[in-house]
Amino acid sequence: MSPIGQPAHIQAPSATAMAQAPAASALGWAFSVFLFNSQTQLQLQQRASAKITFPKVWTNTCCSHPWHGYDPGEVGEPSSVASGAVMGAKRAAVHKLGLELGIPSDQLPLDAFKLLTWLHYCAADEETPGPEAE
Repeated sequence: MSPIGQPAHIQAPSATAMAQAPAASALGWAFSVFLFNSQTQLQLQQRASAKITFPKVWTNTCCSHPWHGYDPGEVGEPSSVASGAVMGAKRAAVHKLGLELGIPSDQLPLDAFKLLTWLHYCAADEETPGPEAE
C-alpha cells in the first residue's frame, strides 16, 4: 500500500454525520503541520468550501487526525507519545501532506518533523454547526 493510500475498510465520517454530532463532541487527537519553504516562508492553505467548520478560512499548512487501521500505524504508541517522539502523528502528517498537497512521502523524512508543544483547544465557528475541539 502507498503511504498516502487509504485502505478500503477505513471510512472517513460523512459531512452529514459530522454536522449532526453533538456540539460538545468528545476530544480527539489531532496534529498541525507548519511547513516552511527554503526562504523560511510559512506555507498556508485555504480550507475547502465544503469543510464542516471554518470553510474557506486560511490556515496552517496541514492539520488533521491520525487514522486507525494503517500499517505502519498513525495512532501514537504510548511510549512514543510519552517520549515526545510521536511517530504515529508524524506518519499521519506525511500521509495527509501527500493527500492534500501532493507532496511525495520520500520528500518528507519523519526526522524533519518536530513536536513543538501539546495543547488543548476548542474553537467555535459561528457560521457552521458545532465547535472544533481537540
